[in-house]
Amino acid sequence: MSKKGELLFVSVFLVMIYSVGVVQGLVEKKRGETIQFFDIFKDTFVVPVKRANTIDSLFTELTAKLDTVEMELEKGVQVIAEAKRKQTEQQATLDSLNSRYPDDEGADEEIDSEPVEWDYSTADERAEEALFLAQDIKKNIIKINRHISMDTLATPVVAAEKIVRATDELYNLVYDEEDIPAILKKREKVVAMVREEREKYDPVKAYEIPLLALETFFKHTWMSRKYLRAYEGEIEETSVFANTLRPPMQFVRYTLLHDLGSKAILGKKGWFFYKPGFDYLTYPHIRDKRSLPDTTTNIIDPSPVILRDDPVKEIVTFRDQLAEKGIDLLVVIVPGKPSIYPDLLSDEFGPEMAGKVTHSLDLIKVLRKKDVDVVDLFTPFAEERKRDTLVGDSLYLAKDTHWKSRALLLASDIVAQRVKEYPWYDPGTKEYVVDSLIVERVGDVGTMTTLPDFPLKELRLQFPTEPTKCYQVFEIRRDEEGNEISRRLYRDDYRNSDILLLGDSFSRIYQTDAPRSAGWIAHLAKELSQPLATIVNDGGASTLVRETLSRKRNLLKNKKLVIWEFVERDFRFGAHGWKKVEL
Repeated sequence: MSKKGELLFVSVFLVMIYSVGVVQGLVEKKRGETIQFFDIFKDTFVVPVKRANTIDSLFTELTAKLDTVEMELEKGVQVIAEAKRKQTEQQATLDSLNSRYPDDEGADEEIDSEPVEWDYSTADERAEEALFLAQDIKKNIIKINRHISMDTLATPVVAAEKIVRATDELYNLVYDEEDIPAILKKREKVVAMVREEREKYDPVKAYEIPLLALETFFKHTWMSRKYLRAYEGEIEETSVFANTLRPPMQFVRYTLLHDLGSKAILGKKGWFFYKPGFDYLTYPHIRDKRSLPDTTTNIIDPSPVILRDDPVKEIVTFRDQLAEKGIDLLVVIVPGKPSIYPDLLSDEFGPEMAGKVTHSLDLIKVLRKKDVDVVDLFTPFAEERKRDTLVGDSLYLAKDTHWKSRALLLASDIVAQRVKEYPWYDPGTKEYVVDSLIVERVGDVGTMTTLPDFPLKELRLQFPTEPTKCYQVFEIRRDEEGNEISRRLYRDDYRNSDILLLGDSFSRIYQTDAPRSAGWIAHLAKELSQPLATIVNDGGASTLVRETLSRKRNLLKNKKLVIWEFVERDFRFGAHGWKKVEL
């Protein structure tokens, strides 16, 4: 090839390579978005400085807010002292009159010596604001940049968590209107912790910026495998070319090959299965050494998803944390759709294998050996599945990963029976009734395929909605004579409930989305005749709900039981894994 030909070839090649990034940048600029190509530079040179300065600023704000808490409490001290002084003066005056005129009518009167009340509301607001600032400090310490987060067990995070807990305790003391001197003493301890920790987070000086950027370069961006993989994944997800070409390609694959893409599997009878639920059953057991780190080089066929956390250990730890507070734990593992309908995925299985093709049965045994109270839903679900033909309905939605009313009603009944066996259980006094209605469900698995997002001229692939019978739960309100006054949809009661439920999307479906108050939470409350308190996070029942509880520990006040619901695939695929969370 001639030099001109070589030059032309190289030029065309470079244009092809760099035009992708140029077009991507132009499109992002037109949309008003940040240019992704420069994000890695921003995370290296700008974000570290901004993060350090933000943490320092938050510490300053927290210190100032704690000072305002002290000021408000001191006002209370002054108000109470002034009131007591007036009471003392009035009593002295009255005593003098009594001694001077002992025979006069009313001479033996006494002043009102009731304890002086003071309004804690302003101090309560300031303490709550201080708690929010402490939580923001922890968030900023954990989040190093867009793709890198510090481990929750790292020393800086643990120190920040201690500040959050101490500030939370201070807030609870003010909220409960405890003795002011005790609150002031607690405030001093919090201030001392904040003062000690903030010394580690000075604002970045100009001469420190190059050193900080160099450290970030090697640890958290350019030389970080975790960051680069996440950055690459983000580029793939937001690529203009990929997002333009991917939908028609997916459409062709589905039309010709019935391939639903990377997130879904097409089963028999038109059923869609969420792929992580299928993978959970086909990957090695989570306690198999093929699933554990640092062993894959010595074994055959290692798991493609290595587990860095131990779910069983964290469940036992959570049980012990609650036990220290006098609270019981009841674990509810929801069977995934593939476990109950394996025959709709593979010809290797028949309906009789329902509830048996899963690692979860073994994990239930392991947890029970460790004295964790676990409800087995697999056996009753498998038995109920035998009635599908008779009932003319299934336990799960066809194009969704979640259950139908038949399954959630069964789960609420089984769990309620177990709750009633606890020695402390006291039947509730709420009266609930149900009313049925039909809702049209759009399957989440079908939505995740993104196939409905691809229009072909005036046509668009739309998976049919699924008519689903639901049962809304209503609370009945009666007058003193027992006549019904009104009825309202079921509501949680965070303050007065004996039971706190932690759950994932199986607790959310039908409950907080259409038709509302028809999920298993409402029906469990109905079975127990009392409302529940709940923390629900889609896909986050393994760690995120516990982190929320850690930030809102006052939710555990007066609780006797925590019900922890999560779908079985979360043993392996739970969002943020199974981190240790301080409670």
